[in-house]
Amino acid sequence: LAASGCDAANRLSFIDAHPLAALSTGSFSLSLTRRERVYLAGKYCKYSRVLPQTEFTIDGVDRYGSSVHAEIENSVRKVFGMDKSVFSSCGREDINVRMLGSGRPFILELVNAKVSNEDALKQCERLHNDSCDIVKISNVMYLTDAQRKVLTTDHSEFTKTYRAMLWISGKPLTEDELGTLDKENFMIVQQTPVRVLHRRTAAGRERNIKAMRCIATPKANVYALYVVSEAGLYIKELVHGDLGRTTPSIQSLL
Repeated sequence: LAASGCDAANRLSFIDAHPLAALSTGSFSLSLTRRERVYLAGKYCKYSRVLPQTEFTIDGVDRYGSSVHAEIENSVRKVFGMDKSVFSSCGREDINVRMLGSGRPFILELVNAKVSNEDALKQCERLHNDSCDIVKISNVMYLTDAQRKVLTTDHSEFTKTYRAMLWISGKPLTEDELGTLDKENFMIVQQTPVRVLHRRTAAGRERNIKAMRCIATPKANVYALYVVSEAGLYIKELVHGDLGRTTPSIQSLL
């Protein structure tokens, strides 16, 4: 290359800022093309209880060997041929929790995808669902960058409904005790759970419980807890209290 180091660096900086650019001197010509990013949206269902949503790494070691993201990415790469992908979703389930029903919305950002047509969408969804049993995808579509920004904004105003099955040792709960769990519009404070402290900042977060009710089931000492809450609630910790890190909790109320 005949251009000086500084001159070449400046020109390459210009190229990096533009999807299509060319630089030339009397001695050489260089043309670089960078494809616009492709955004896919859809829903996924997860049927495994040993699969994290994204790579679960501790001390540089992937503890589970795969993830929802990885399973979807493997199939998408076969069709779109992208260099890499970035996964985001509307919330997440715990590793040992299945995602059933109509599925959880997700977005997959494809970096340097080789194709972006309607046939690729259909092929991608069909190929994945035919080859993967633990994660299924549906309603896969393209998003514009503007649509992606709307879907990835703060989800704190979302409302979620949970049902938890509880087993409580000792005597069955009385009607009065069940009544103490029948509440509306109350605040709890949750410290970052012990189980995720290795990957999340320790902090206290307020969560609004919009409605909560606990009812007995035909099985002895088994109860169904229904909770309507703003997004971000740690439902397991609401039940057992997490060594006093969630207050109040079902345990402390009883």
